[in-house]
Amino acid sequence: MDSYFIQQQHNNNNNNNNNTTAASAFDMLWSTRHVSPHSFTVFDTYFTALVDLGFLHQANYCFTKMKTFHVLPKTRSCNSLLDRLSKSGKLHLSKNFYEYDMIGAGIPLSLFTFNIMIDYFCKIGDMVAAQTMLVLVQMKHMGLMPDIYTFNTLIDGYGKAGLLDQSVSVFQEMKNAGCVPNVITYNALINCFCKFERMPQAFGFVCEMNDKGFKPNVIIFSNVIEALKLSDDMLQAGLKMNVITYTCLLDGLCEAGKMKDAEVVFKEALQNGITPNLGTYTALVHGHIKVDKMENDMQLLKEMKEKRH
Repeated sequence: MDSYFIQQQHNNNNNNNNNTTAASAFDMLWSTRHVSPHSFTVFDTYFTALVDLGFLHQANYCFTKMKTFHVLPKTRSCNSLLDRLSKSGKLHLSKNFYEYDMIGAGIPLSLFTFNIMIDYFCKIGDMVAAQTMLVLVQMKHMGLMPDIYTFNTLIDGYGKAGLLDQSVSVFQEMKNAGCVPNVITYNALINCFCKFERMPQAFGFVCEMNDKGFKPNVIIFSNVIEALKLSDDMLQAGLKMNVITYTCLLDGLCEAGKMKDAEVVFKEALQNGITPNLGTYTALVHGHIKVDKMENDMQLLKEMKEKRH
């Protein structure tokens, strides 16, 4: 079906008449249902086109008509409307569509369906409901297993709600299920632990992230530095600093181009009796190159040479 035609039809009507227009278009399509053996697929196409064009209210109304005539859209098409409703800020409509329309009409639910609803419950801070959805996903008779998006959404949701122990519990459950954490996983953990000033754990995740080969982004290190007020507060927070943790912090600061902060941390490391290693100097050299201050690298290279002798 021509999406341009649909858009023109709806543009020519005000909001009060949109449902009437959707009903009229549906009735017109229904009258052609015997034209070919594939005619019923046009209803799913029409429903999908309404969703893609952003006519969400009309798509919802169209679903009601389709349910009445027993020509239901595909799960993928329903998920598309559910996702658009959730992202449009009309959260109550997405819940209603899920509970009363999709489940009520017997639409088969997919992992994407559950992921959308878990995200919905996390957004409104209802973590009990979000966890319940995860349990539903894990029910064997449904043949569904949570994926990385499922776990990341729950980790972030628990973290934002201040339920940090539950956030870590989901993180462990994720790893036990054989789902490998990614940069989004660590971002969520670090940000929430920084937000609630649990800095030893936050920095522990920064180091773990670094060990896994993921580079923390500028926002993460900005949050870490802001929360820590640099390394003095790490010590006060009970985090024992060594050459690895200092190098990890330096690497992130240099990657973010925060060379003044990096140089302060480097000096503090030396004052605390830390002997820099090759990784420490490499991070600083790369940082200076990044901000076009290569003249500082000569001194660092000289120091590196002296340390090796």
